[in-house]
Amino acid sequence: MSWSRRLVSLISQHRTGVITLIFALGIAAFFLVRFVDLSPDSRSLSAEIPDADPAVLDAVYADLIDAITEEGMVLYTRRTFDGSRGGPAETEAWTDQSSYSYREHRNNEPSRIVFGAKSYRTTGPQPGSGLWPAPTCHGKFEQAIASLLQCESSLHDLVVGVVLDSRFEGTPAVDIVATGEFYGDSITHVEEHVYLDKDTMLPLAVVQQKGPRLQNEMPGWIREFFTGSRKTTFEHAFVDRASLPADFFDVASIGATPWDPAARLARDLGIPIYWLGRESPGVQGLPSLVLDNVNTIPDWDPMTVPQRRALLYYDGPREMATTLLTMEMWAREDWDEFVATTISPERRTLSPGGLWWTWPCTASNDVAIPSGGTASIFWHVEPTHEQYPIENYISSPDPLPQGPCLDGDADEFRAHVVIGDTLIVVLPSEPYASREALEELVLLLRPFEG
Repeated sequence: MSWSRRLVSLISQHRTGVITLIFALGIAAFFLVRFVDLSPDSRSLSAEIPDADPAVLDAVYADLIDAITEEGMVLYTRRTFDGSRGGPAETEAWTDQSSYSYREHRNNEPSRIVFGAKSYRTTGPQPGSGLWPAPTCHGKFEQAIASLLQCESSLHDLVVGVVLDSRFEGTPAVDIVATGEFYGDSITHVEEHVYLDKDTMLPLAVVQQKGPRLQNEMPGWIREFFTGSRKTTFEHAFVDRASLPADFFDVASIGATPWDPAARLARDLGIPIYWLGRESPGVQGLPSLVLDNVNTIPDWDPMTVPQRRALLYYDGPREMATTLLTMEMWAREDWDEFVATTISPERRTLSPGGLWWTWPCTASNDVAIPSGGTASIFWHVEPTHEQYPIENYISSPDPLPQGPCLDGDADEFRAHVVIGDTLIVVLPSEPYASREALEELVLLLRPFEG
């Protein structure tokens, strides 16, 4: 018998004395931080094993989006939250799926507006300036729907499935089941159910249970103490979009200031900055790009040399709201110092921070930039461990031996663009991760004009 099982057995036999001991010594925290894997007999809200087939899940997600979207109409929702340790609370919400917008009221007062990937609140460092990333849900629902559902958005080891023939309080339902771990003050296991009305596919409820993984080995009275639950129920009606004020989903209507990430590029960064504009139509028939965020590092900050001067993040269109392209702006002298202190490209030495574009199994070609610069496009096929056992080459003074590379598609892509004193590193994500897309994309770079 494991020591943890012995402790639980001891608690069962000597209930009163052990309770006193637990709280006197602070051992109660032990139950929140030491976990064992959930077994099939754990307390679960689901009576059936969910179907995790991605095609089934995608079909359910599509049906939900279709249900919420009605031309010329906005979904009005009254949402009631009931936690296990608090009384019910109500909010009102309006979801305009056609523009990926969401507005929420608490206590009859506006509290936030979500537009695309940004959530604007009426509270913040300054009145009306609260800007936050919009929530996501299961890694699938885009931000307006995620805001409506209020499901857990930051689960680790997430597993999602669906029960097509379920019920919620007697109503036939489709049950989307998500399990995972929430990393807060302690690691907590979460089981969450998003119930959709089987007839309309509109949300009925979100039911969530949180508790320690050790719950299977705990007596019921201890398990109940450490297990929390919440239930959110929904009532819906569609309202005519024309019946709402014209600026109803405008962030300025709740006193918030629209976010312009390009404003950060107006400062002196010591080098000319190049970008794709606030929006770009994209290339190769791929999704359009929207400048979502900018981080800048001032030239005078001695703690960040050698370091990039700016980071530009381009998202997809509002319905995607995920980063498709990252661009790093470097002073060429900083870039050369960074490379020299990280790895010797001539030696092609694998190091912990290795620069993969200098390794074997990497190909490249150059593209002339209309503004006078040159772009080098790199793509790379991962070598096998058998070909290049990394532990034998880390920090080795010898070059990597040339050898056969894996057949198949490249798994990494990037572009280095040199224009005058500026070096731009272009890092794509799917679906922009291809040589053809990068070759066209670098031609769209132009000086930042404010």
